[in-house]
Amino acid sequence: MLCDNIVMKYLAIDLGDVRTGIAISESGIIATGMETYKRVGMQKDLQYIADIANRYNVDVVVFGLPLNMDGTEGARAALEEWTDAGMDEYG
Repeated sequence: MLCDNIVMKYLAIDLGDVRTGIAISESGIIATGMETYKRVGMQKDLQYIADIANRYNVDVVVFGLPLNMDGTEGARAALEEWTDAGMDEYG
């Protein structure tokens, strides 16, 4: 049985080539921007995101999925899926 008063924290990631947007939400509906992180390399980037998730006791990390105007997955979508899978390594 689900309890209505359970609050989950979400960390939202908008992964870019040079910078990554990081936001947090306690409702899962509205996120508040935390920072724009300058990327340095995939492994260090993922570790940085994992550190933030741990520091703020985040329950779920959500990566944005880039879609084309017609709703199909964009070229970056494969990278997002790979990154999402890579987060499992960090905890």
